[in-house]
Amino acid sequence: MEDRRDGPVSGPRGLAAEVRTKGNEVFWNAAAGRFAVCIDSEGQAHDYGFVSPNLEAVHFDFATPEHARSILDWISGARLVEGDTVRGEEIYRWIFAPLTTDPAQSRLVVLAEPGRRRLGKRHPERRLRSRLFLYDLMARLKVRGPDDAWARLKAILGWFGEVKAAGGYKEYYARRGGSLQGGNVGGNLGITLEFWESAMVPQIMLNGFLGFRPEADGFSLRPDLPCDWPELAIDHLSLHGRTLGLKASAEDITVTGWGGSDLTWRIRLPGRFRTVEFLSPAGS
Repeated sequence: MEDRRDGPVSGPRGLAAEVRTKGNEVFWNAAAGRFAVCIDSEGQAHDYGFVSPNLEAVHFDFATPEHARSILDWISGARLVEGDTVRGEEIYRWIFAPLTTDPAQSRLVVLAEPGRRRLGKRHPERRLRSRLFLYDLMARLKVRGPDDAWARLKAILGWFGEVKAAGGYKEYYARRGGSLQGGNVGGNLGITLEFWESAMVPQIMLNGFLGFRPEADGFSLRPDLPCDWPELAIDHLSLHGRTLGLKASAEDITVTGWGGSDLTWRIRLPGRFRTVEFLSPAGS
């Protein structure tokens, strides 16, 4: 895993680097090999297997490379954490994403008002939220590479095919014991209705495997394709007044643009790519 962070800098970026360094010291649970979610007013760190903040720490480059590998080993089930009641394959019980937390342990002491404390409600159901789709895939791509991310994505695609064949989420989970949350109805699976973050999943193709990043004067690409993908093509991207089509293979990238723009574009690529060709179709 490559650590792309810069050296010492000043200003907001320097402050972000300091926060990252200190955060990895303060919130890291060395015994469990993952981040605790918070430290309470009494100085006690709370770690109940919170999957979401750990995956986001990897995705947004908060975790160090060593910590990121430890987190993915735990979530993937390659490493078991003593005391966890949900372990190994059970973390992916609902197939499409890992569980949000270890439900049998999850509780927090929070301040209700000065001088009084209350115990946070326990959730015995094994909860899952659809935002973990993307963070799981992006973290795997960053730490374990494109083939591991593709294997996870294929599992998700297989799950979605079964959902469609069953007639939808409601019918599918009625047979499997899951309860859907949404529309003021409680449940342990947040996939439908107001859980619009399910739409984040396809971003693994653009921001993940293609490595697309918009920039003030153009964009950058860092393609990282699975071994059995000859190429990846994505079109109808809107950027700086143009509509783009992007195609990447192991060595070449083709950029197609439609529409006018006064911007002098810069396209930043890793050094291993041999050619970049910008095409403007006739009549554009």
